[in-house]
Amino acid sequence: FNEAHLKLEEGIIARITRDILRALARIHKLNRIHRDIRSDNILLNSRGDVKLTDFGQCAQLTKSQPKRNSIVGTPYWMAPELIKGQYYDDKVDIWSLGILLIEMAQNNPPYVELPPLKALYLIASNGIPPLYEPERWSDEFKDFLQLCTSMDPAERPDANTLLRHPFILSFAGTTEDVVQLIEQAKKIESSIQEEDAIENELSI
Repeated sequence: FNEAHLKLEEGIIARITRDILRALARIHKLNRIHRDIRSDNILLNSRGDVKLTDFGQCAQLTKSQPKRNSIVGTPYWMAPELIKGQYYDDKVDIWSLGILLIEMAQNNPPYVELPPLKALYLIASNGIPPLYEPERWSDEFKDFLQLCTSMDPAERPDANTLLRHPFILSFAGTTEDVVQLIEQAKKIESSIQEEDAIENELSI
């Protein structure tokens, strides 16, 4: 939806987030970490289904290796402890989910205008910057985001706990809302393609 520059409402964001949390709850129950939660790895189909994809960076935790310290992922979505090379667990996915929330709210993750190394430094040092339009968002949304993006991973709730958060329970939209959003995005994308085709013809 970034290419269509759609401004997502809280109900849609909560609905998509709920389905991602359900997927994360299942993954984390198997002691696995996805390690690359971002919009490119979230697929929405015409029925309004939300799917988490691309498990290429996934890691298996075991009794002998309950945490990891390898630095993998996509820079702007990476958790501070992962960037620092510290040992981490599935709470890095919760951080990345928080960044995805910002991406859905503002069309881009924080610091995207900066080179990756600069962004990584700021994430590890300062965490996330304030929202562009804080007045646009409910207290429930802002509390949910704050929990996901706590600098201390121990303070980030797990996926099952977040599924019970008021932002998810009270704000999540319907499947029909997601379907309508997809149709809207398709129309905008089609319009952009038509404009590009006209420009190409005129430039010949």
